[in-house]
Amino acid sequence: MLGNKWIYVGKSKDQLDKRIEAHANDQRFAPYMDAKIEYISLNTASDMDATESMLIKCMRPVLNVVDMTYGDLPFVYNDSSICWSPYISKSTSLSVIEMKKKLKEQADEIETLKSEVDQLRAEVSRIKKRNSELSEANSLLVQTNGINAGTILLQTKTIQMLKNRQRKIKI
Repeated sequence: MLGNKWIYVGKSKDQLDKRIEAHANDQRFAPYMDAKIEYISLNTASDMDATESMLIKCMRPVLNVVDMTYGDLPFVYNDSSICWSPYISKSTSLSVIEMKKKLKEQADEIETLKSEVDQLRAEVSRIKKRNSELSEANSLLVQTNGINAGTILLQTKTIQMLKNRQRKIKI
């Protein structure tokens, strides 16, 4: 089905995958490759023939051109009497398995990246702490250097003053 439009009704005694693959290679089906595929399982060939004919007569699928009615028997389609199953191809099943595998790999990668982010945050925290310690040490050093510079200046002035006194005494 594509929307509410029936595209094709068919039966298969073989594997459904093979039947659908054959239709996928048929150019008539090309415009309908996005159609939803559903199926029913029946017990006998006569059940398959009668159900196929009834569905074709009632639903008038776009691609069914052969009239498969049994004379002029009236058919009434009762959707609730048939249990439809969605068709999932083997390749779709494999794709789902591959997607699950990729999702698992991506989830693992996300966990690894989260761990790396946590490690980087811890490292940033250590660097900030060390930077704060260095800043404090630098501040103390500047204060100490200021004291040392003042002491050196005072000592220089004292030496100059003593030299001046010695000159005065010699004169």
